[in-house]
Amino acid sequence: TCALPICSDRFDSVITESYRSLRTNLTFVSPDKPLQTILITSTGPGEGKSLTVSNLAMAFAQMGKKTLLIDTDLRRPVLHHIFGEKREPGFSDLFMGEHPDFDRIIRKTPKNNLFLITAGIFSPNPAELLGSYKMEKMIDYFRANFDVIFFDTPPIVAVTDSSLLGTKMDGILIVIKSHHTDRDIALWAVN
Repeated sequence: TCALPICSDRFDSVITESYRSLRTNLTFVSPDKPLQTILITSTGPGEGKSLTVSNLAMAFAQMGKKTLLIDTDLRRPVLHHIFGEKREPGFSDLFMGEHPDFDRIIRKTPKNNLFLITAGIFSPNPAELLGSYKMEKMIDYFRANFDVIFFDTPPIVAVTDSSLLGTKMDGILIVIKSHHTDRDIALWAVN
């Protein structure tokens, strides 16, 4: 079950059109070398980053792009709730053993071209996982097998996870909630 506005059959909704517009803008950010790995973060909790990344991933999948959505917010993961999936096995399970079992972890969603990796088992050290060499190898695998890969990460102000993973990405999108986010914190996050 998908609880996202863009999942509905109402293709004319304002919300759906907003995500399509964002998709178009991201597509034209770098026309010669399209963004393939995109990190989504926010300045703080409750700003809508997980809903934004879910709808954005859906918009790319609807365009025919083989899209992977990964919950790398290992501190407060929610993508499994949004998509009605179990949290485990998931992303953190890829770090167990010498060779990651991608076939067991990557889930096909009911929507064409959209694949999901939930957060997985609890990890006491998320930053170390995201900054590891093994993470770099996983990103190489994702790049080779998907057109677009989205990483849902914790808020950038709270912990270093987003900053560590952001150095490995083609692009970073910061979600800021209108009339909610402190201007100085938003400016700090962008810089």
